[in-house]
Amino acid sequence: LKRFDYNMRTWAREKLHHRFTFPFTFDASKFCDPSSFLGSTDNLTYELHGVLVHSGGAMGGHYYAYLKSTRNGQWYNFNDSKISAVTIEEVESSFGQDEGRSSSAAALATAYMLIYRIKAPGAAEYDPSSDPRPVFEVPADVLAEIEEENQKFFQEKKEWQLKLETLHIQLIFGDERQTYLFPVHRLKTMRETIPIGLDKIIQTHAELAQVPLDNIRFRKFNKSTNVAGTVFGPKDLDKTLADLQIIDGQMLLVELKKDGEEWPEDEEDSQAHTLAAKIIRYNWDLKTFDEPLPFHVPRTSFASLGSFHAFFQELFGLDASQFRVSRLHTADMSIQEVLTVEDLIDGSGLPLTISQEAQLFYYEVNSLHEGPTGVAMQFETDKNTIEIKYNLLNMAVADQFLEIDQRLPLRNLKQRIAEAIGLPLQEFKLVSNPLSKKEWKDLDLAIERSGIFDGTAVYAVPGRALEAGELLSRVYLYHLNPSPALVAAAAEAKKLLQAQKESLSLTVARPAPTAAATETTTTGPDGSSPSLPPPPPPMTTNVALGNVSSISKIDLLLPDFELLHHELIIKESQSFDEIERNLRAQISQDIVISHVGKPAEAGPGAAQKASESKVLPARSLGPNLRWRLKFNRRAGRVLQKDQTLKDHQIPRVQDGIEFVVQEIDSPDEPVGPETLVVHLQHWSPAQWTLDPKKHEVLTFKDITIFQLKKIISERLGFDAEYLQITKAPLAVVQAKALEALIASSSTSKPMTDDTPNSNTNINSDSSSPAPSSSSVSESPEDEEKNNLELMQIACLNWTVPDHHSLS
Repeated sequence: LKRFDYNMRTWAREKLHHRFTFPFTFDASKFCDPSSFLGSTDNLTYELHGVLVHSGGAMGGHYYAYLKSTRNGQWYNFNDSKISAVTIEEVESSFGQDEGRSSSAAALATAYMLIYRIKAPGAAEYDPSSDPRPVFEVPADVLAEIEEENQKFFQEKKEWQLKLETLHIQLIFGDERQTYLFPVHRLKTMRETIPIGLDKIIQTHAELAQVPLDNIRFRKFNKSTNVAGTVFGPKDLDKTLADLQIIDGQMLLVELKKDGEEWPEDEEDSQAHTLAAKIIRYNWDLKTFDEPLPFHVPRTSFASLGSFHAFFQELFGLDASQFRVSRLHTADMSIQEVLTVEDLIDGSGLPLTISQEAQLFYYEVNSLHEGPTGVAMQFETDKNTIEIKYNLLNMAVADQFLEIDQRLPLRNLKQRIAEAIGLPLQEFKLVSNPLSKKEWKDLDLAIERSGIFDGTAVYAVPGRALEAGELLSRVYLYHLNPSPALVAAAAEAKKLLQAQKESLSLTVARPAPTAAATETTTTGPDGSSPSLPPPPPPMTTNVALGNVSSISKIDLLLPDFELLHHELIIKESQSFDEIERNLRAQISQDIVISHVGKPAEAGPGAAQKASESKVLPARSLGPNLRWRLKFNRRAGRVLQKDQTLKDHQIPRVQDGIEFVVQEIDSPDEPVGPETLVVHLQHWSPAQWTLDPKKHEVLTFKDITIFQLKKIISERLGFDAEYLQITKAPLAVVQAKALEALIASSSTSKPMTDDTPNSNTNINSDSSSPAPSSSSVSESPEDEEKNNLELMQIACLNWTVPDHHSLS
């Protein structure tokens, strides 16, 4: 049955749960050609013998089967290792649902394969004895193997059941409270359990073998509070561990007495008269807890709040106004001050007058203190105290430790580290690892909200600490058309880097950009273009490449981008005019790039390694700069210099954000969200080549193709009538497209103000379109209808017909 399909609208596989009924018997002779049968065609009646069911969806599910017995006609469900009898109605439930969209378990289980077998002639049900075909008998060796596997299964089941019913008891013995673990079945009596447990202890305490069993008893024990609980006396010896509610992992304290001694009368049934407890005093001055004192508190003391305080008054000789009592809830290890009778209830909801749980009380003496108890505050402090690892200055490994309350602000953590390394707060950065760009700047943020948890390693790195709202940025100088010297130097640097990965030093002489290399201008929707000023004076820049982890060697090997500043500090509230003034001031001097060793470089010489540095030599920039975002390995959107970083609404602004500056011939016109940078390259149909020289035009998104052609024409000095524009990238063009271009160019007409452009674009052949390109052409009448729809950064190729191609 076709239960799986592919939805062409959602582009996903689907499971079809629609209702599809199938017969339990059918006559196949209606559908068969008798001449195609080799044997008799007298009986072609089939009955349903099996239904294979899929439960789930198109991406996964579960399979099981309904099979009909040939012995008694009963249907069975074979579901993994479970086999159960089912009704006809259950088999019919695999038909599916009417609407086919229900998500219920029954709807998801649908038949997907049907098994039919020939029905015996004249028989209401299939009868093997009436089948003329020989009966298949299971070979004896197969039956023996099945029997062996069944016996193995039953044995494993028995062992598993025994494992589930086995308890692991922890016996606590001796003054040092040593623990002895032994297994015992939960249906064993206490009388049978005691010798088993004692045999475990006798292995290390042979003298215990001489102690009569009447001088030994077990009782429950709470190791976290070191308090003994319920006694198992003579009346409990013939009860099973299950009846005594002893669970897996139960702790039992072993108590001894001498011959002739009696167990204390009030302890044989101590839970009826007293409650085992320990009382601990909290020292306000030292913020510590005294040693616990064990007591058996009379249960009558818990009848009322007055009797409870009276017990403590008598115990310590204090007035009720001079102390406060708190209680530990062992279920969640929380502290609660005893203020009402409702506070004298155990974890099971029973009053302490009848509770079986040992209790732990804390008291503190401080008549002047109000608010939370000192015990509660100390517990909360201990619960929130975490251990932090940090490094010493110029060391790459965090091998120092301190403990601090995670509710405190980061300022407290940094102050503690500052005291340890001997530096003021503002002279080092706190980062997640030595090579990380992420610095914790907001020192008023709570430690627990900063992503620091127990065991976290933080690193102190020398340098000016950033404040909230400040960012570390990286700034590059963008070369639209790198000079051959830069390209060759980058290629040589790449070879050296591959040959010597650990250390590389290369000096590149960067010649001053010329007017030809700086192909950029500013235009408006009217297509106006300013004249080019003379090129700036020559200048030389040296770039050092080395084992400097704070700079990507890959970036330094890109001839299009020259690193100006690796860690320029900017503020989100600064305009790019202010950022530019700061950049010019800083790159006018040499910039030292310090190297921070990797963690693997710890050990002897690590401090010397950490002190290594490289230098970005001083340089100057032209008077007119265009600021752009750097997106991977290309220059991105243009930024307005009179606006701040926050004004531009750049997603994911964080430390390490990268910008490029571009030297241009004249100041940009005001730019905004509708500003568009059009990247141009010339395609020559005659030579079938793409000119590597790039051009850029700063314009607006609402410019039309006609206006863009005028801009290109004015910029490059040839007739706009013969321009064809395609959106990059230029795909691999087939020979048929070339033939179409040549054929169309021979009959092309000049483009006038009232005649649409008839030139055929290189990608306009309808029989073999280039899948990743599109061509556009329009006349002045259409320019208001078809505005240029491009991305923020657009790349265009233009073509000129063969007989008008440029040399």
